[in-house]
Amino acid sequence: MIDGMKRTQVVTAAAVAATSYRQILGATDRVWVGIVRTGNQGSQIWAEALAQSGVEPIAACDIYEPHLREALSASGAGARACPDIRKLLEHEPMDAGLIATPDHWHVVRTIRACVAGQYVCVKTPLSVAVHEGR
Repeated sequence: MIDGMKRTQVVTAAAVAATSYRQILGATDRVWVGIVRTGNQGSQIWAEALAQSGVEPIAACDIYEPHLREALSASGAGARACPDIRKLLEHEPMDAGLIATPDHWHVVRTIRACVAGQYVCVKTPLSVAVHEGR
């Protein structure tokens, strides 16, 4: 919990922030979202994000095929499979990325998503060691 907020409320807040930004730009009233790692935590975050109005699934990334198939079926016909994060980050138009990887992969995935210009929601913790967080 973050100051009394559940993780799902944080994801919702990130989606709302990205929606607000897109409305300022006037480009669209939808936020195109992709997810990295769709296992237990990832599937929960994905379901919560997709339940928000204006959030559209664009792609799901996971190397474990059964999890990837589940994420795609939960997202309907709108999302495509991207087993490689590099392909996910190249996907247009993607506004935000949800990262639900194991802790030791958070930093690398988050940096790649930020460099690609994405809003990022990372399942806590951001880093494993103090020096990584700095």
